[in-house]
Amino acid sequence: MSSSAKMDNNCAFCDRTKFEERIIAENKAWYLIATLGQIRGGYVLIVPKRHVPCIGAMKEQEIVDIDSAFHAANNAINIEYGIKPIIFEHGIVCQTVQHAHLHLLPAKIRMCGKIYHDFPQRVNLLSGFAQNT
Repeated sequence: MSSSAKMDNNCAFCDRTKFEERIIAENKAWYLIATLGQIRGGYVLIVPKRHVPCIGAMKEQEIVDIDSAFHAANNAINIEYGIKPIIFEHGIVCQTVQHAHLHLLPAKIRMCGKIYHDFPQRVNLLSGFAQNT
C-alpha cells in the first residue's frame, strides 16, 4: 500500500493478508480480487488500496486509476466469458465491508425495460443509453 494510503485496521480490504490468495492483479492504487463464494466464475471486485467508503468519495486521480482497472477487467471478462459484466457498487447503503469496491459479474441482463417501466418520466433522459445496452 502506498505511503499516502489510509488504512483501517478493522477493514477486510485494508489488510492484504485477508484476501491475498484471491488477488488476480494489482497496481499502486487498486486490487482486482476474486470474490468469496462466487455465484458464478469470473465474478471479481475492483478495490482501491486507500480506505475510502465509496467510489464517490475518491479523489480524481483514484477515479482515473479505477477506470483503467475497470476497462482491463471488463475486457478480460468479455474475452474469457464472451459477455460484458454487470458493474455495480453498493455504495455506503447496506455495504457489508465499509471500503469502496466495484463488483464485476459476468451476466447478460437487459435493465432498460425495467428502468422504463419503473421510471417512465425519465425515458427521455435514458434514450441514448438504451442503444448501448
